[in-house]
Amino acid sequence: MSKVLTSLLLWYSVSVTVAQDPATVDEYVEYINSFIDNATRYTYPTDSTTYLQGNSLQKLKCRFGGFYDFIIVGAGSSGTVLARRLSEHANSSVLLIEAGGEENIMSDIPAYEKFLYPSDLNWGYKTVTQTNSLQGFINNQDILPRGKVLGGSSTLNAMLYSRGNAIDYDRWAEQGNPGWAYKDVLPYFKKSEHANLTDIDREYHGFDGPLNVERMNILSPLTQAFLDANKELGRSVLDYNGKCETGFSLFQVTEKNGRRFSGNKAFLQPVKNRKNLKILTNALVTKLYFLGNIAEGVKYLQGGRLYYAKAKKEIILSAGAINSPQLLMLAGIGPGNHLKEHNIRILRDLPGVGQNLWDHLMLRDLPFTTNYSQPSYTQRQQVEMYLNVLAMEAATVLVLCAVVQIVYGQIYNLSVNQYVSEINAYKANSLTWKYPTNSYSYLDTDDDIDGCGGDETYDFIICGAGSTGSVLANRLSEISKWKILLLDAGSWENAITDIPGMADYLRSTDYNWGYHVEPQMYKFGGYLDNSITIPRGKALGGSSVINAMIYARGNKADFDKWASLGNPGWSYDDVLPYFKKSENAAFPNANSAYHGEGGDLNVEFSRIFDEVGQAFLDAQEKDLGRKIVDYNGKDQMGFSILQMNEIFGKRDSGGKAFINRARNRTNLHIVPNALITKILIHKTNKKAYGVRMNYTYMNPNETVQVEQYLDGYVSLLDGSKEVPDVEHVLHTYKQGSTSYDDYKTLHRYKKETYENIIKPTEDMIRIAETPSMQKYNSKIIKVALPECKVYPYGSHDFWRCMVISMSDTVHHFGGTCKMGPADDLSSVVGPDLKVHGIEGLRVADCSVIPVSLSGHTNAPAYMIGEKASDIIKDCYNELSSTTTTEAQDSGEFGSTINSSDETL
Repeated sequence: MSKVLTSLLLWYSVSVTVAQDPATVDEYVEYINSFIDNATRYTYPTDSTTYLQGNSLQKLKCRFGGFYDFIIVGAGSSGTVLARRLSEHANSSVLLIEAGGEENIMSDIPAYEKFLYPSDLNWGYKTVTQTNSLQGFINNQDILPRGKVLGGSSTLNAMLYSRGNAIDYDRWAEQGNPGWAYKDVLPYFKKSEHANLTDIDREYHGFDGPLNVERMNILSPLTQAFLDANKELGRSVLDYNGKCETGFSLFQVTEKNGRRFSGNKAFLQPVKNRKNLKILTNALVTKLYFLGNIAEGVKYLQGGRLYYAKAKKEIILSAGAINSPQLLMLAGIGPGNHLKEHNIRILRDLPGVGQNLWDHLMLRDLPFTTNYSQPSYTQRQQVEMYLNVLAMEAATVLVLCAVVQIVYGQIYNLSVNQYVSEINAYKANSLTWKYPTNSYSYLDTDDDIDGCGGDETYDFIICGAGSTGSVLANRLSEISKWKILLLDAGSWENAITDIPGMADYLRSTDYNWGYHVEPQMYKFGGYLDNSITIPRGKALGGSSVINAMIYARGNKADFDKWASLGNPGWSYDDVLPYFKKSENAAFPNANSAYHGEGGDLNVEFSRIFDEVGQAFLDAQEKDLGRKIVDYNGKDQMGFSILQMNEIFGKRDSGGKAFINRARNRTNLHIVPNALITKILIHKTNKKAYGVRMNYTYMNPNETVQVEQYLDGYVSLLDGSKEVPDVEHVLHTYKQGSTSYDDYKTLHRYKKETYENIIKPTEDMIRIAETPSMQKYNSKIIKVALPECKVYPYGSHDFWRCMVISMSDTVHHFGGTCKMGPADDLSSVVGPDLKVHGIEGLRVADCSVIPVSLSGHTNAPAYMIGEKASDIIKDCYNELSSTTTTEAQDSGEFGSTINSSDETL
C-alpha cells in the first residue's frame, strides 16, 4: 500500500520514522515487536545506581554546573509548563533537570502505553504486598507507574483530560488556601488549553493554549449505543469539563492528530532552543542544599559525574507525588522521627511530608460481549495506516480504528482504497474543470444582484481570509470586546488540500479563482491559446491552500526600498519582529535573531530533501565555492534546503495556522462562500461603513465550528449527585520512605470505598441491559475468581469479593506535599506553594493538592504549573511584565544535554 501512496504523493513525507516503502514499514513493525518483547522481559530497577555508571559516589568529584535564576526539578506536566513560562522573559535563566530521557516512537502511540510501564520511561515503583486487596495480582502487588522521561507521566498515561468537579477546588480553597477555588483556577486551565472540540461549553475552555485537547477517535457503533443507553436511563450527555461536570460524555484527551500530545510536546519542544533555558536529561537530583533555611542549590548525577548547580532566586520541585516528598526528606525536611530513622539531619520538622497520599480506585476487569465485530487488520496493515494515511498520523488506528480521521475539518469514513479513489477523482476532475468567467454561482435563483439584507454590525470586517486576512482575524479577535466578521469567497479546506503533492491539481478546482492572462502575441507560444493561468486561492487560507508552501521572505534590501518609497515603518528592521511573531521555526540551527519560536505558523525543512538534494548542495559549496545559508537569516544570498509551511509533512496554511486556532472565539464570525460585491462608503464623510455580499450554502442557524466527531471513548460519571461518587480513595497508613529502593505504600480500604466501587459496577450491568445496548446483544461475561465463587454471581457479596481481589489504582497520586496554612501541621506548602519555614523553595505538582479530585490528575498538573508561574513572576518585578523579551544569542544556554555530554 505504501508504494501506491508514495507514487501518488511525490511530495508527501511525514517524518524520518514515516514509511516510504514496505521495507521501512517492516522495520517499524520490527521495532514495535522488539519493544514489546523487551517489555515482557523487563526487570524493574530497585535502586538508581545506573546514574553512577560504575563509579563510586564517595569518590566522585563534584563539578560546578552553573548559576541560574530558577532550577526546576522534574520535567513532568507541571515542570514543562514552568520551564516554558519562566523562560518567557529573556532576563530569567532557567535550568530544568529531568531524570529520564527523550520520548520515543512507542510513546507516541496511545494504544501502547501499557508497554511503556516495563521500560526505562517508568520509575518502576511498586506497592508492598497487600493484605486486604490486590488478591488477584502476583504477590498481591501492583505497579505504580510514574513517568521518568521528558513530559513525565503525561508520556505514559491514558491521556484523559478531566479536571474534576468545581466543588473539589472550592473545598481545596476552604481548607485555608485562598486563590485556589474553581473560579480562581479556571483561567489557568483555559490558558493551557487548545480545545479542538465541538459540542462543548465554550466559556469553560481555552482555544489559544499550547496543549491540544480533542476527542479520542476510536470509533465504534457501541460508543453511540452506550450514550443512548444512558439517555434511556434519564442521564445527561454533556461536556464534563464545562458548566455541569456530572453525566456521560465522549472522552476529551491530550492528543494531536491521533498521537499522544505530552507536556513535553506541548510546552517544552516549541521553546527548547531558548538561549535562557537549559534542559538536562538523564540527570538524577540527589540532594538539595541550603544556607541556613534558604534553598541554595541542587546536587545531581549525570553521565557518571556529580554536579552542583546554584539558584539565584528559587528551586521548584515538580518531581511528582512520590519524588517531591522524597527529595524534601532527603534534604532534612519531613517527619522528624522518620528522618532520624535514616540518620538524616533535620532541617525542618514537617510531619505532613509524604503523608495524605490519595488516589483513585477501579475494578479493572468487567468484560462484556456483543455481536458487533470491529474490522480486522494485520499488524503490518495497522502500521501502514498509522504511518501513511494522509493528514492523520493516526495512532488511533492501532486500537481498532476503522476510519481515516482528517484533522482541521471533518471525519471521513473512508478506507485507504476509497481515499486513493478520492485523490484520483480530484485528478480526473481537474482535467475537465472549466475556468469560471463570472461569479453568478453565488446568486440564488430567486435573488437579484442588488438584493441586500441583514443589519448585523461589527467592529471590524475583514474581506478575504487569505494569508494576511487569517492573521488579522486571529489577532484582532484576541480582544474579546471586539466583534470581528471574516468573509471569504471560498470554502473550508478538505482532506486533499493537506497533501503537498496535490497543489497543481487544486489549481484546477473551485479552490482557485481561475484567473488567466489574455492571449499574448509575442510570448507564451508554447501554451494553449498563448495564455497562462494566474492561480489565486479561493479558500479559507487563500493562496496558502494551493501554493508550493515555500517560506521565503525576500532580501533585506527589498524591504528597505519599500520604506524608502515614502513608507516609514516598513523597513527590514521594522518588519522582522512580525515575521518572527508568526513563525514557529521547527528546523535545526534556526538563529533566534531572525526566526521565531512558538508562533502559529510552522516552518520546517522540505521533507523531499534526499541524497540528490545533498549532492546538489555539496556541488555548490565544495565544487563551486558557494555558500550554504539560511536564506531567511542574516545572509540571504546562497543555497539552502527549502523552508516550508508544513507540519509533519502536511500543508500548514494560513487557515490552519491562524483561523482554526481562533474559530471557536465567540467574537469571531466566519462566513465562507461569501462574495463581496461592493464596499459601502458614506457619500459625505467618505468613510467605509459596510459591505454588500452574496453567499451560498449558508445556514443562519449553523455554528461556525464544523468538525463533527461522531464517536469515541466514553467517560462514565454517576449522574445521581452534583459531585460524582465514583471517586475511590487509597488511604495510606505507612509513612513514605526516603530512599528510592524502599519507598512504598501500604493501602487500607474503608468499607465505604468498597461500596462506592460496587455501585458503578452494578450500574454498568444495568446499562448493558438497556434497549440501545441490546441492539448489539450486549451480555456480561460471568467471570469469577475461585475465592468469589462461594457467593451467588452478581450478588453484593460477590462484587465485594471481586473488588477486593481485582481492583487496583488508576495511578492518580496526589496530596503528599499537602497545601494548607502554616498552623495546619499536616500541610507542607502554603497557598503560594512555598515550603513552610523554608525560603527559596516551592513545590508545584499534584503532591500539593490537599483533597481527592473527582477527575484525573493530568489536567490539574498543567493548571498548577500555569498558576505557579504567575505566582512566581509576581514575586519579581523584572518578570511581572506581560511582554516577552527575546533572548539574546549568548551560547550559554539553550541546549538539551544528555548523559553523553562531557561538560555543562
